[in-house]
Amino acid sequence: MISRIGRPMFVPKSPQKTLLDAEFLLPQSKRNRLERTWAEPFRDEILPILVEIEPEFAHKYHETKGAPNKSVAVMLGLNILQDMFDLSDGETAEAFDFNVLWHFALDTPPDQAHVCVKTLYNFRQLLSSDELAKKVFERATDRFVENFNVRTTRHRLDSTHILSNMARLGRLGFFSKTIEQFLRKLKKKQPNAFDALPASLRDRYLERDGYFANVKGSKARRRLEQCAEDLLGLVERFRASKAISRLQAYRNLARLFEEQCEVVEAPEQDAPRVALKAAKDVAADSLQNPSDPDATFSGHKGQGYQAQIAETCHEENDFELITYAEVEGAHNSDQNAPGRVQENLIERGHAPQTAVVDPGYMSGENIVEAETRGIDLQGPIAIGNKPSEEKTPLSDFEFNAERTRIEKCPAGHKPVKHKDCKDDKAAIAYFDKAVCARCKTKDTCRAKEQVSHRVLRFTPGDVAVARRRVEQETSEFKTAYKIRSGIEATNGHLKNERGMRRLRQRGSPGVSLRVLFKCLAENSHRVVSHILKEMRKVQMAPAGA
Repeated sequence: MISRIGRPMFVPKSPQKTLLDAEFLLPQSKRNRLERTWAEPFRDEILPILVEIEPEFAHKYHETKGAPNKSVAVMLGLNILQDMFDLSDGETAEAFDFNVLWHFALDTPPDQAHVCVKTLYNFRQLLSSDELAKKVFERATDRFVENFNVRTTRHRLDSTHILSNMARLGRLGFFSKTIEQFLRKLKKKQPNAFDALPASLRDRYLERDGYFANVKGSKARRRLEQCAEDLLGLVERFRASKAISRLQAYRNLARLFEEQCEVVEAPEQDAPRVALKAAKDVAADSLQNPSDPDATFSGHKGQGYQAQIAETCHEENDFELITYAEVEGAHNSDQNAPGRVQENLIERGHAPQTAVVDPGYMSGENIVEAETRGIDLQGPIAIGNKPSEEKTPLSDFEFNAERTRIEKCPAGHKPVKHKDCKDDKAAIAYFDKAVCARCKTKDTCRAKEQVSHRVLRFTPGDVAVARRRVEQETSEFKTAYKIRSGIEATNGHLKNERGMRRLRQRGSPGVSLRVLFKCLAENSHRVVSHILKEMRKVQMAPAGA
């Protein structure tokens, strides 16, 4: 499906109905019941959007040659339903084969409703290229916003930790697994090079019979050091081999050694030895598992990835929608996310006026940057040290609108001049030393005394933080901030109902694709639930009302 040679021909989904369509094969009583299930809203509201997206995939297929492809709209629908019900590929293929609700939802006659697991896999590979999964998520979500008049002027943002399909390994298991994978790959790709290795080395990792299993704590260090020595020997032995050094398994080997080990020079009569780096000296973005080289480490949450999730939170919406989803390494800081999210939403026409976030996203710089986009970034400040209660808070000074100049100090005195610092966005305000000497609040003033002036250095971000610390103590702020907690429920739905806690995929492309479709599945579920709720209201309304 993906390669240029022998790829199928692009054919859009046919709107033609047949007598074999699911609804025509059922008695009227079952057809009536079918129309009250999730399948009808899915077919009527979601499937047409997927049909509109189909042309985005045309360049991936041959224009005229090859057998017709499986309908792109149907394949997209299968991926959404797979994540809506958190199914494996095998369960998805079985449901499409035999479940009449799926036939009805995807508008596919039962005699044509078949897909094999390999086709599902190939289509995911196609989705991973050219950011097609992201385009599908954004195009479908944008249409949901438009069709159901979802207001996007208020958003909330949060990150959540997710695991790929990899085992949690201790340091000893991590080293031995990385070496084992390399040796197995070497045996398959370069058998002669494998056979030339010392038999003791091969047996330690491939025929070890528990050598690295059930290790006592007193022996773990010694055997871990043995792994480090073996690691160095393998890295050096095959470094000059182009055929071997380009293998992913070898790259994992070399990366592991560079990130976790170091060569310690010994006296002239001794050979250099390998030492393990202390855990605190190993970077958070280091290799965590040879099965998933893209996973990283968070000291707070552990190994894996994190997803940045943004959704609407307007009080006039009938339901909320996830508008942004992005996967990044678990080590990444939330501080870097608000700008990317805001730019994406603005570009797509969903510019928020208010964005509600948790303290992990809050900084003076982020508040100021959001304001340049016309966005009020709402969240409590938890970073940095609280200002001394013995000194006048920076928020008591009067600043200009840009927070780049002090108009007056708390006592009402104006600075005699300002100076901008060249190396950053800071400014220095200079106050008349003689005037300050007569001030009653000089002992509690934040301005520092120098030879000729009293000076106060500040940045717009410092001012924004000082003002937010005051604002966040008010009852109005605390009441308005309660709306942020709703995204915790969204993350819970994604992890529990949609299966996002531990994915069946590994690697950043596969994890990103699956997260996007699980978020799209959550949006689809909300759309379907809203339609069914409105249908029930109409059915329960008294006649003539």
